[in-house]
Amino acid sequence: MYGHGLTYGGGGMMGFGWPIVALFVMFIAASMAGIDYSVALFADPLLASVFGYASSNTTVLIAFTVILLSHGILNHIGIGIVSKLNDFSAWYHIAISASIIYLKLAKRFPISRT
Repeated sequence: MYGHGLTYGGGGMMGFGWPIVALFVMFIAASMAGIDYSVALFADPLLASVFGYASSNTTVLIAFTVILLSHGILNHIGIGIVSKLNDFSAWYHIAISASIIYLKLAKRFPISRT
């Protein structure tokens, strides 16, 4: 990998390319962490109403920690489980989208029963 980079990109590719790629990977990681934190902010009050505790900053951070740990565990267990979750998600989104489109079209073109 380094030989290919040095052959076609030269020292500049190694000196500037890898740090720039690492910087953008950190941007992606930060945005994903922000999404997970938003999920924790949304889920904690829902869980608080179901389980009867008071939502606070501490409970939001606990929910955030649980979400991050679940991501870490899924990534370390293996790609098989994540692949099955992706397949389920794809079929779920297809079914929901088709249902919404069907309901919208059925409302727009009602069947006359006269």
